[in-house]
Amino acid sequence: MDNGLNTWQISGFSNRGKTTLIEGILRKSKKRGLSIATIKHHGHGKKLAALDTGKDSWKHRQAGAVGSAVLAAETLQIQISKPTEWQLEDLLPLYEQADLDVILLEGYKNKTYPKLVLLKEEADLVLLSELTNIQAVVVWEKNLSGQIEDKPVFLLMMLMKLVNGYLSNGEFNMENKLFLITEQEITVQEVVDKVSDRNAGAINCFIGTVREMTKGKKTLYLAYEAYVPMAEKKLAQIGDEIKERWPHTQVAITHRIGELAISDLAVVIAVSTPHRNDSYEASRYAIERIKEIVPIWKKEHWEDGQKWIGDQLEKTAYPKGAPKMEELND
Repeated sequence: MDNGLNTWQISGFSNRGKTTLIEGILRKSKKRGLSIATIKHHGHGKKLAALDTGKDSWKHRQAGAVGSAVLAAETLQIQISKPTEWQLEDLLPLYEQADLDVILLEGYKNKTYPKLVLLKEEADLVLLSELTNIQAVVVWEKNLSGQIEDKPVFLLMMLMKLVNGYLSNGEFNMENKLFLITEQEITVQEVVDKVSDRNAGAINCFIGTVREMTKGKKTLYLAYEAYVPMAEKKLAQIGDEIKERWPHTQVAITHRIGELAISDLAVVIAVSTPHRNDSYEASRYAIERIKEIVPIWKKEHWEDGQKWIGDQLEKTAYPKGAPKMEELND
């Protein structure tokens, strides 16, 4: 079902936060200059109330018109009835007349457009087998996330922090994950925003950069590689360890791979805590654990040669570049 427009569905049962999410997307997208239109599925079997009561267009319908429209400069308002039920596909051609970046659909669970699904309780999990083309899931409670294995999962408390990149280029933007391996340049503020919390008294941000001189040798650039799924899983493990050691802590870690020039940002760790001492300790813990357990390795390029350094503690060399799976921590 391809209408040529970037169309997304926000799906879930009633009172799951669909409208709140859409409002957040619209506000943030407006600031970014995106043009978004919405379509709401009114699935309760009742006729829609008139929005123009008392106006001339309303009087036209009261006199017998089955539909009326009002045009004013760049705005169109239309209300029309027909003998058979209106379908989503009847409306989309009209939306094609506008210069839109995205269409958001609230409801229409049985359509096959890319979906973001909201789950509040265990009974909602049935939607994961009933719906198609689910790109990501937002849960109200963390315990639900453990029952979802094959899709990105986010907590509701993080919902509005993540909406800014959801609809980029018609794909779910994974750059908004709390624990991320990426080939893109890291924007510090984006990582910090992920841990912003009204109850935080401190946010500590560690930034690891590429240095020029190492053990007396001049580095031209570094090349990082990683087993990405395992690396992100290990980053998330570090986040869980931190939350267990320092309660009420929020953690986000982004590590870059690929070729990095001198002074490029290699890793950004953001930690928010109620008290500042915890933020210092948790941030230090995070970077040390990254070096211990996360499967990321690097190759240094010097003026007079190059070498795969191996693991980040530089205790295990990988002469052929990538390590064998059995050499990595499980």
